[in-house]
Amino acid sequence: VSRHDDYYSGNFYFDKTSKKKKKKKKKKKKKKKKKKKKKKKKKKKKKKKKKKKKKKKKKKKTGQRHAHRIFPCYSKKKNQDVKKTYTREDGFETLSRTI
Repeated sequence: VSRHDDYYSGNFYFDKTSKKKKKKKKKKKKKKKKKKKKKKKKKKKKKKKKKKKKKKKKKKKTGQRHAHRIFPCYSKKKNQDVKKTYTREDGFETLSRTI
């Protein structure tokens, strides 16, 4: 009796032992293509135009302006006993302590 006849007569069943199990084919994973990163274009900075500054006229400084720093005899502080001259170790008299 062919299997075909058995099938229709109702005696048909699958013999699981005799039938070879079909191996499931493993699906190959598709490799994802790496997206190339687009390089960002650097924005060029606009250069600011520099405004020309008007030159201020320099006032001529009179030599007495900072004189009180070096020469205490020119000091603006009032009521101060100021030596007009300083004597150095070698006996030389000067107006300032530094010279």
